[in-house]
Amino acid sequence: MQVFFDHADDQIHQVRGAGRKGWTPAFRDATLFKTVYTYGLRRREARMLDLVGFGRNPHARQFGEFGVCYVRWGEAMKGSPPKRRRRACMISEYHHAA
Repeated sequence: MQVFFDHADDQIHQVRGAGRKGWTPAFRDATLFKTVYTYGLRRREARMLDLVGFGRNPHARQFGEFGVCYVRWGEAMKGSPPKRRRRACMISEYHHAA
């Protein structure tokens, strides 16, 4: 995974260094990849993610404001509304991913 994340980061530097447009979407994609991996999010949960969905985790203060991700549009059972759930940051060395 680290190689994948490094490649995504390199894409940002290549596009920006070449003076072309498009480094902002590359940055967004790299950040999204790291966030999805760090919090273990599903596709729909990642798509519906919002900044207010992040908060402190009192059991892991080293992550600061981004220790937990509150998923408001989680996977639902058939015929039920989406479930809310809480996803704690799962990887200690990726606390900067969010």
